[in-house]
Amino acid sequence: MGMRIEGGKTGVNTLLIDSDGKAEVRAVVETEAQWAAEKGNSFNLNTGTVNLTTNGVSGVMYVKSNEDDVLIIEQIIVGVGEQLGTTTEGVAHVKIIRNPTSVSFSTAADMSQNRNFGSSKTLDSGTLVYKGADSATVTGGDETILFYVGEKVRMAAPINLELQKGNSLAVTVDPNDTSTNVYIALVCHLKESEFVA
Repeated sequence: MGMRIEGGKTGVNTLLIDSDGKAEVRAVVETEAQWAAEKGNSFNLNTGTVNLTTNGVSGVMYVKSNEDDVLIIEQIIVGVGEQLGTTTEGVAHVKIIRNPTSVSFSTAADMSQNRNFGSSKTLDSGTLVYKGADSATVTGGDETILFYVGEKVRMAAPINLELQKGNSLAVTVDPNDTSTNVYIALVCHLKESEFVA
């Protein structure tokens, strides 16, 4: 004799154990990121436009987590505008710095929005999301990821970084030019404790 276990809506999520002891499942499968978005735990963090006029490294973004759940940075998006300065290399150097000891900027980023338009959830008020500026500095930490991004390019890359409570990251940009606009966006979600092994 078989056994049927149903959860949620009848007939949608069903586990059937047949008379031979084999399990048959009818279920909806989705990624952790999709699940987080449905629950209102997925966010878009974006500096907005940062004008860089120094041909050198500038701190452009800083995030420090104060979340009880793990903050997963799924993807980084980098936009580099037209390079109007005197240099001609045409390639910006973008670095992610792990756990810097300090940054010289503390202006709130232009965007910190829930990706579920029906949710009013926000990140914890103690989670810092800062927008840098030309010649802003990032001190300490470890260089973790490097990208080269050409002018007039929007680059999106999966990075899948985890920030525990108290962890931080910074993003620096060396535009190799003396007049260009850049922005940094991070697509992230909270990993609910029920999914933490």
